[in-house]
Amino acid sequence: MTELEETARARREAVIRRLAAAESAARSISSLEPPAKPERPSNEIEAEIGRLETARRGHEAYEDALRRSRALERSQQDVKVLELEAKTALSTLLSGTKASAEEAVQRFLPPGFSVVLETTETACAWKIVGADGAPHGIGSMSGAEEAALILALCLAWPENGPRYVVLDDKDLGLFSPTNLRALLSGVEALQKKGDITQAFVCWTRRDEIPPGWQIVDCDEVERRLRPPKLEVVR
Repeated sequence: MTELEETARARREAVIRRLAAAESAARSISSLEPPAKPERPSNEIEAEIGRLETARRGHEAYEDALRRSRALERSQQDVKVLELEAKTALSTLLSGTKASAEEAVQRFLPPGFSVVLETTETACAWKIVGADGAPHGIGSMSGAEEAALILALCLAWPENGPRYVVLDDKDLGLFSPTNLRALLSGVEALQKKGDITQAFVCWTRRDEIPPGWQIVDCDEVERRLRPPKLEVVR
């Protein structure tokens, strides 16, 4: 047998062995039993799975609530910063406005009088510094102090343009008849000088109004403007 024939025979035998091994493996696989069907979990296992699922959902809800709480906390911190900045800006604005207003009114006060504008975040009030060195509010001013303040306020604004003065019971209620006449005489003098354009006084006791003022009876005006009653004739 030649060398070529020997090589061909060896290859043929190798192929036959591989085929036999493949056939044997196929028979072994076909003889295996199918895998058993998985059994249904027991009630205890299902209950445990349910508890785990509930715990998982609870944890997710907690994480979501924690995220929202942290976001709200950051937002509240931002609001506090903005509130502080706004309060500082308001304080600066009020301080500048207070000084300008006091200066404007002080120009028209008689000698010996000094004005103070007390301000808060929600309100302001004019006061006159009395002889005792303490600021007097509306309830504790003397008649002279209140009259001086009213006239100075009338003249302070507007700096240019017509000035109209309106006084009522709230402004004049604490004045005695004598002091009221003196105040209105001062207003009349300012109007004659051209410092104020026109003055209106809403007052109920006409006998305390000094001569020269035009008196308008509001009740009489209302009666005149009231439409007549219609009489129905049947």
